[in-house]
Amino acid sequence: MYRIAVLAEQEAERQRYAEQITRFCEAKGLFPQVMQYDDRNVFLKRRRKMLQPMPSLHFPEWQD
Repeated sequence: MYRIAVLAEQEAERQRYAEQITRFCEAKGLFPQVMQYDDRNVFLKRRRKMLQPMPSLHFPEWQD
């Protein structure tokens, strides 16, 4: 199963990105699990615990 994480501070922004990703994937016949996070640290902790690695995209506002 594919997993995609959406990280954004604003809920509306997370929802919009998740919906766009879901529509794109469905059009391609893919049905990934799309997870939404507003806290980078929570995302990173959960990512480390996953059995399968999850690729991630990093945007400038999330860099240290």
